[in-house]
Amino acid sequence: MSSQTPANDRGPNISTRIIRVTGRVQGVGFRRSAAKAMERLGLTGTANNLTDGSVEMEVEGRIEALEAFTKWARSGPFTARVDTLEWRDGSAAEVTKSRRTN
Repeated sequence: MSSQTPANDRGPNISTRIIRVTGRVQGVGFRRSAAKAMERLGLTGTANNLTDGSVEMEVEGRIEALEAFTKWARSGPFTARVDTLEWRDGSAAEVTKSRRTN
């Protein structure tokens, strides 16, 4: 989902959001369901299993659709159990860059 377009060229209603969920979120179809939810909402993105058992998603699209996706991710598919959800706006590259410069 890496966008080659600079953030300031994407328009005011387009953003990137990083969402991390914990709980029973691996081995339950969470990433596949997330991809279907992204497609349904007109978003692009990735969902990856992390070694600590959480799932991290980087999602890009219209702000309204990002809000709807975040709401979906609070519970995920019926097979999952989401204990916590954390999110921040901005790409993983921007977050890494800000961590390096601080």
